[in-house]
Amino acid sequence: MSEVLRTEQLRKLFGGLVAVNDVEFAVAEGEIVGLIGPNGAGKTTFFNLVSGAMRVSSGRIFFQGREITHAPAYQRAELGIGRTFQIMKPFPRLTVMENLLVGAYLRHPNRHAAVRWAAEVIEMMGLAEFASASARSLTTAGRKRLEVARALTLSPTLLLLDEVVAGLNPVEAEGTVELIRRIRDRGATIIMVEHVMRVIMGLSDRIVVLANGSNIAEGTPQQVATNPDVITAYLGTHEGRDARPQATWSPGTPAGENHSARDDTGPTLALRRVQAAYGDVQVLWDVSLEVRPGELVALIGANGAGKTTTLRTVARLLRVRDGEVQFGTNRLDQMSSHDVVNLGVAMVPEGRQLFNQMTVEENLLTGSSLARTRTLRRTNLDRVYTLFPLLRERRRQEASTLSGGEQQMLAIGRGLMSAPRLLMLDEPSLGLAPTIVEEVFRVVQDIRREGITVLLVEQNVQQALRIADRAYVIESGRIVLEGPGPELLQSAEVRRAYLGI
Repeated sequence: MSEVLRTEQLRKLFGGLVAVNDVEFAVAEGEIVGLIGPNGAGKTTFFNLVSGAMRVSSGRIFFQGREITHAPAYQRAELGIGRTFQIMKPFPRLTVMENLLVGAYLRHPNRHAAVRWAAEVIEMMGLAEFASASARSLTTAGRKRLEVARALTLSPTLLLLDEVVAGLNPVEAEGTVELIRRIRDRGATIIMVEHVMRVIMGLSDRIVVLANGSNIAEGTPQQVATNPDVITAYLGTHEGRDARPQATWSPGTPAGENHSARDDTGPTLALRRVQAAYGDVQVLWDVSLEVRPGELVALIGANGAGKTTTLRTVARLLRVRDGEVQFGTNRLDQMSSHDVVNLGVAMVPEGRQLFNQMTVEENLLTGSSLARTRTLRRTNLDRVYTLFPLLRERRRQEASTLSGGEQQMLAIGRGLMSAPRLLMLDEPSLGLAPTIVEEVFRVVQDIRREGITVLLVEQNVQQALRIADRAYVIESGRIVLEGPGPELLQSAEVRRAYLGI
């Protein structure tokens, strides 16, 4: 088979961040290659470099033997590289047919030929009954198909599919899988990024794994799913350090005491058959979970499984489509996000989301702006500084001047300034060096020992499950497993949820 795509030492820098790091990648004609990796691995950036949406920092790209490293995106489309986007952006006021004609004219300048080709693609994608309907009227599954159809109007030799199954229910997902197989059978070579692991493992002839911008593994789905480096990238590692170190600030409860065993007052937080969506993209399906007073509960799952969406739903940053979110005696799903915070729910978001031009102390003080916490500002500030001595040293520095680890400490500290009853942490170890990760997890344990209830979303599964009282595994928006953290460490179901086996 001839080679369709090859990259040599492909690299992309964003300032000092290496997003794609000397990636060597080759795809043969007719292959379906899955490109997987944890959050921030560089997958979509790689697509952007190949399609021409971004310029490379260094390295070379070859398409069908021709170097296209510096070719603009429109020339690559003309040559036969088509792609979909993770976030669907059709022309909402145009009909399905009109959306497809935008691409069809590139291949067929004659209107009659373009319409005929667009109609053929519409038929193949199962969109014929919607040809005259506006794109905005389509369901999520319909818009996903339209996204693929628009790429197909280019008659691509190479098709880059970025999360075309995410957000679909199982029946819709299976239909999309069959469409992808038909597209390959019609002659297209496919590279696909997809977080629904059972789909990408079932479809791909070969899997390439990225982590921190670099290739770390390649092989058949079974070879990759059992590769120790891949398991480490997805599930994390633990070097045998004490999983419950001594608290660094005055603990309110004995270290290591099992909170869930001593507290029978009912759950602090309870989700009951919760469904949530972004627009009409449903992400959570009948999610039920409980967090009891004083517990540290982990919510784990592969990328795109619905972990962050669950936290955003509790915080009322996302509307609950159906079901209940109970916090003590209060229905959070009927409240504003401001009222949720006022009740004592704090969320430390993924990516920290600090005020970069404000000082460390100014960032911390924004966390105590509620009336009930203003009188506790100095006490809570001293507590945070005791927990994070480095923040005291840097309290006059702008947040933008801190290292990644220091910024994560600041984000956690800001959450603690609101004196929360429930602290939700979203990927606190993301992007941090191993020694800093250890420190972050020590802090999480200290917070829990202080008596604060913690709901932890974390990709470093080994670490999360070692410190969690209990854990839930979420897959494609559904809770599929729950149990004590240490027991789940040994579970084959956890590995299946992350790696699709």
